Amino acid sequence: MFSAHTSELRGFVRAHPGHPELLLVASVQQKYKTHKCRVSFVDKAGLQDAVHSEERCGCLRAFKPPAVFGPHGASSHVTRFPQLAFFRKHRHTETQRTRPATPRDPKMFIISSFLPSLLCFSMGLMENHQTMASLPCRLVQKAALCNSCQLSLVPRNLPEDTEDLQLNGNSIEILRNHSLAQYPSLRSLSCANSQVDSIEINFFYNAYHLENLNLAENNLHTSFHQSGWALHSLVRLKSLDLSRNGLTEDMASFLLQDMTSLEYLSLSRNVLLRLDEKTFRDLHRLRELNLERNMLFEIDGAFDSLHKLQRLNVAFNNLPCLIQFQLTELVVLNASHNAVEWFVSNQVIEDTFRLDTLDLSDNNLLFFPFLPIRSHIRNLLLSDNHISFYEHLANHTAPNWTTRVVFSNINGSESHVSAKLWDETILHGGLSTLELLDMSGNQVSYLPRGFLNKLTSLTSLRLQRNCLQSLDLTVEELPVTLTELDVSNNRKDTESMLDTGPCVGTVA
Repeated sequence: MFSAHTSELRGFVRAHPGHPELLLVASVQQKYKTHKCRVSFVDKAGLQDAVHSEERCGCLRAFKPPAVFGPHGASSHVTRFPQLAFFRKHRHTETQRTRPATPRDPKMFIISSFLPSLLCFSMGLMENHQTMASLPCRLVQKAALCNSCQLSLVPRNLPEDTEDLQLNGNSIEILRNHSLAQYPSLRSLSCANSQVDSIEINFFYNAYHLENLNLAENNLHTSFHQSGWALHSLVRLKSLDLSRNGLTEDMASFLLQDMTSLEYLSLSRNVLLRLDEKTFRDLHRLRELNLERNMLFEIDGAFDSLHKLQRLNVAFNNLPCLIQFQLTELVVLNASHNAVEWFVSNQVIEDTFRLDTLDLSDNNLLFFPFLPIRSHIRNLLLSDNHISFYEHLANHTAPNWTTRVVFSNINGSESHVSAKLWDETILHGGLSTLELLDMSGNQVSYLPRGFLNKLTSLTSLRLQRNCLQSLDLTVEELPVTLTELDVSNNRKDTESMLDTGPCVGTVA
């Protein structure tokens, strides 16, 4: 049936749907380095060959069937496609004698002329389906989404032009060397919540364009030295998320060495206690820093080198005070849910602060914050503190009263703030740009004289849940821009009063 020069035959056999007495045979024959697709109808009883069509079939060339037919019949290997029986006939040297071909049926001849193309098409589809089924990731343009795929290694069968690789929710304990070498165009890598313990030093080899890296919710504290050396090779990294990794301030300081290109950093939900000038010393381009939900109790010069910082989140920590505030480029500061009793900006600085939003809600503030003299602040959130005004004490004197406050750091350094604490006319800083002032849930019993005159841009004033007994204001004293004034649930309205704790101070 085949000549002596035939080196290999690949194909399949199955019953013809219209003629059960015949078997449909499709094969790819390599002869003198030429591949041909041959379709035959064979008698089931004797497997007699009756060739009806032969043409080139390049799509079957690379197909490798698993089942093998030897000289003693078919192998017992089970094919991956139960509807097909694959076979391979090895090299043979003797020319086999063919039986006389049966007469050709014209109808059958017409049908058989189209079969090679149809077979090539169907087998190509099956091969493509098999390849996609073995790939656990979902490909969307140049992004590979491999989240929650039970992976233990970084996949290496993805397209080389992949730019975004997501491996969240897997079990990749170690990020091995050269795992990203075949993805030179990679710009974003997310491996959050994947039980990562360490990063081998050459893991980022060939990832020269990586800009965004998310390693949140892992265990990087276990091998932070090795992981740190790997991170130091990322000279173009702009965004880094190390939240929830059990990191201390010393670990974080080592991991962040030489990251001069970094613009966004998250260290939230770690175990940071104290930050100093060494923690972020190399992050000269940093614009946004998230430190929420740690255990911070002191910050001593940690932000002095962050001259481009615009957004800072230190919420949900244990900070007792924020003094000598001098971040002139900062736009948003969230220091809510701490234990802050004092907020004092550096009154010596003559530059205009870019501060737009200051959130000091849910703290222990006793005084209205000492804001910068020059700023663009529009939103001041002071709800749920212990703020009161003390103008009525200005004329009282006592031997132990002082106008000087001393703040001491854990390293022994001291900061001194001198002010007339009872003179409400000079303590508050620049307020002319303020639009929203939220002082709800405090101990305010009155507003100092001239206080509202400073708020020339105010649109919303919230004083609910305070200790106001009266609010004698004329229309002329209210800012012309004011559209919202909320004084509900105060002492003047006892029927709807909420429990805000004891009110101190009385109207003079």
